[in-house]
Amino acid sequence: LVYRGRCYTLKRTNRNDKCWICASETRDCPGKLYTNLDATEVIRTGEHAEGCRVDAHAFYHQQQLNELK
Repeated sequence: LVYRGRCYTLKRTNRNDKCWICASETRDCPGKLYTNLDATEVIRTGEHAEGCRVDAHAFYHQQQLNELK
């Protein structure tokens, strides 16, 4: 999942939402993202580590997809 230029991997699925964790190279990044079960709406986000950066390639690709809409 890509959201605001950051990549996330699915950690768990609950009854009401999905929890995604930051997939950056910074292994200690506590960044989390919670979405609805369809992953179409962000419910809440968590703070990222100071060294965690936006993935430039993913951010560019996300912008290109948004322009096509």
